[in-house]
Amino acid sequence: MNQLAKIPETSQLACQTTEAQPPGQEVGVLAREAAAAFQRMVEGHKLYYKCSVQEALAKTEELQSSQVNDPANQPADQMTWFDLHQLGERNPELALQCWQGIRKQALDELQSGHRSAKAMEVCGENHCWDRAQFLAIRDDLAAALQPRNGIEWQLIDAMAQAQTAIFSWMNAMTIYTSLDSFRQKTDIREQRKWKPIRISESQAIEQAGAMCDRFNRIFLRTLRAFQDLRRYAPTVIVQNAGQVNVGQQQLCQPAPLPPPAGGRQSAGPPPGRRPRHRQRQKQAGRFSFTRRRTY
Repeated sequence: MNQLAKIPETSQLACQTTEAQPPGQEVGVLAREAAAAFQRMVEGHKLYYKCSVQEALAKTEELQSSQVNDPANQPADQMTWFDLHQLGERNPELALQCWQGIRKQALDELQSGHRSAKAMEVCGENHCWDRAQFLAIRDDLAAALQPRNGIEWQLIDAMAQAQTAIFSWMNAMTIYTSLDSFRQKTDIREQRKWKPIRISESQAIEQAGAMCDRFNRIFLRTLRAFQDLRRYAPTVIVQNAGQVNVGQQQLCQPAPLPPPAGGRQSAGPPPGRRPRHRQRQKQAGRFSFTRRRTY
């Protein structure tokens, strides 16, 4: 391992920087990953052929020169760091452009929902119908909630995954229950007796029901988080409105009455003065205030 650490970095991608660098200054990171892939390839040749470091290095370079397929023409999901190292040996500019293309395709896969759909698919059972069903749930949620940015789209994907898992476990619970019911009916019809349900089947049904409830809570928790993002709405000022409805509470603001004809205001005591009939009643002694003491 000490000898492998002394292997010089032959990749031009590691020692040459270009003016058109990727976002985030990724040139150094890409160079380290490509050099590490080259080093792992040399180490693999050394262990497999049981040879020296120099011989393993020669075999690795021979492998690079003997490859027929151009790494730049490979699909993005099949591109390895060793392929990027090999491409950087010949043309560093092309290697950087290839990396930018890989990132662009990864972003398209994420924003279109296919990245989230792949996480819900069973390995080895890739069907177009399953992918279309997931995207249908995602599109339906997006049409109802109208996501506005990347964070809200991530929450939409999480809710779509939770709903897909609910459907999957609900189907499993239905199958478990149906099989047990069919078995019980067959035993009663043929053997004229009933067999109690086995513990393993009961646990399987219970697990399926628990998983449905778990993903339902995940869906509701994600929906609550989505709604919390929109809780703090911008302030809305309404002017010259007779009635304003805010949520479930109705606030009525009546419009001021126009002044009567002739320019005189409506009758009423001026501010800070009592009405005259109150003053007359007080002078006549109609209001008497007595204090009752209780012993």
